[in-house]
Amino acid sequence: DTHKEIILPSFPLPEPSLKFMLNHAGFTIDNAYNEQLQTQRWRATSDGVIAMEVEFVGGITYNPTVFGYYRNGNPLTFVPLFTTVNIDGLPHPAYPWLIPLFPGMKRLFLIPVHAGDTIAFGIDSFNMLTFTPKLFFTENNRNLDLLDHALVYSENCGEYAIGFEDQPLLGDHDFQDMVVIT
Repeated sequence: DTHKEIILPSFPLPEPSLKFMLNHAGFTIDNAYNEQLQTQRWRATSDGVIAMEVEFVGGITYNPTVFGYYRNGNPLTFVPLFTTVNIDGLPHPAYPWLIPLFPGMKRLFLIPVHAGDTIAFGIDSFNMLTFTPKLFFTENNRNLDLLDHALVYSENCGEYAIGFEDQPLLGDHDFQDMVVIT
């Protein structure tokens, strides 16, 4: 992916922007448009276990959402890591065993890998009105609409921030529906 996404102001105002949410979490972004990376997946260089700490920065959505990863470009291998709750406090109904994380919470996850494996991330956002899941991934070609639903940033310290847009055809284009730092 070589195309940078335009980030629109959140609606309804005054929702915090992606840049504000990341800066408030201590992840410095000066220009949310110019600093976008085009990273969609990460490659393991050796066999072993990746210890990955994930911080749920926050999310502004009416949908309970699950964050997870998948392997080697195959969304059918999606492994849920944590869930959030929607504005009514309801978790994602398809993952009742997952422990919810709330903004500012961190959790360590262990991901077994083989040399050459790729890991990519995704969300399962459950529409409470239609009772349907919506899956969006860091790899554009895995999204049903083939659009970029995840923006990735890095601070040169091995940490990445990912902001997701959880609506088909990019919805309100604010990319702050699920925001994580890993």
